[in-house]
Amino acid sequence: MPITWEIRKLPTGHEYVYILTSGLATGEEAFALRKVVGANAPHEGKPIISFIVPGASFSPEARRNLGTIGEGSTRKTTPKTAIVVSNTAVRVTLGFVLRVSRSTFVRLVGTEAEALSWLENEVKHLPLDFYKSDT
Repeated sequence: MPITWEIRKLPTGHEYVYILTSGLATGEEAFALRKVVGANAPHEGKPIISFIVPGASFSPEARRNLGTIGEGSTRKTTPKTAIVVSNTAVRVTLGFVLRVSRSTFVRLVGTEAEALSWLENEVKHLPLDFYKSDT
């Protein structure tokens, strides 16, 4: 499967969702991911590290599903998300989209170590059960 996920823990003890994308991600896979981290899903609101393997791509249906993943959420917070992407062209494109949208909760990084460091710094002040409640 081009999109896989698992729950991991930061050194602080906070849980996060680790998403790995490789190959061609389909709309069906993106929809399945919505059932994990989207509105009213079991892991909605948890921080995310999304690792995009070089050569990975997203079908138009996958892009639509992922682009609207938070629609319908009643949470008051948006999950912090680190996207690990080494492909320069993809980083430039995503960076442009993030600047235009003025996103403050997504960070593009080049390595998983950078992602972990940034995410840990973003959540270290929060109680461990912060993402289990609607805050």
